[in-house]
Amino acid sequence: MSPEPHSGENLRPQYSFGEFTLDLERRVLRRRGEELTLRPKSFEVLAQLVHRHGQLVTKAALIEAVWPDTAVTDNSLAQCMVEIRRALDDESQQLIKTVARRGYSARRFRRHECDWNISAVDGFYRSTRSTGSKDVIMRTLSIAIGIASLGLGLSGCGGDSNGPTAPSGDPQLPADAIVIDVVAENGAQSFSPNPSTVPDGRTVVWHNIDRTTHRVVLDNRSIDTGNLSPGAFSSPMTLTTVGGYHCSIHPAMVGTLTR
Repeated sequence: MSPEPHSGENLRPQYSFGEFTLDLERRVLRRRGEELTLRPKSFEVLAQLVHRHGQLVTKAALIEAVWPDTAVTDNSLAQCMVEIRRALDDESQQLIKTVARRGYSARRFRRHECDWNISAVDGFYRSTRSTGSKDVIMRTLSIAIGIASLGLGLSGCGGDSNGPTAPSGDPQLPADAIVIDVVAENGAQSFSPNPSTVPDGRTVVWHNIDRTTHRVVLDNRSIDTGNLSPGAFSSPMTLTTVGGYHCSIHPAMVGTLTR
């Protein structure tokens, strides 16, 4: 049931990405205005990923946040992800990237203008009060307050209106850009996918989902991303050549680009 407006207001804290809108106040996902069905746990998993947009969220962290008082296996989380991907039509992982054996990273979310104030937080609380425990309510409130205070994807709420927030700036990505995740300092497993196939004419973007700064450089020095803070995207880059690349800050991190 939708919550009643607070003090005559009808506020809707939202994230928009492509033709989808995630409405946190009403706890619904819409596609072109049409409401999609998500089980409560699947919705909460999606909300957690959106709240930490641009970061790697481990499976353990998601399970702890969504099932804090229940012993569940990775299979429960996997079932939620299947439902989320089906709803988002995201089998190609353009919105939510799977990082093998570690977790997930939400990306390519765009801001949607909103009118946010404390009334929205109150309304969000009332929308969950009748359906969740105290722990669920507090987790939900932390998501709402975190988005409001940090401007994670909400224009008019303190964030930059030009794209998803990232510490060093996040570009509007070309629709056909090849996005390579900078995962962690782990040799040939440091980047995903690796190797990456980049057809002629396609641009490449590196997305740092690690918790430390990295700097991607092609071995022939034809491309240098500059320092990428945690959560940041590089500028879209057009390759003149392919081959090996590495992190100049952590040289053991290596990857390969192919045609």
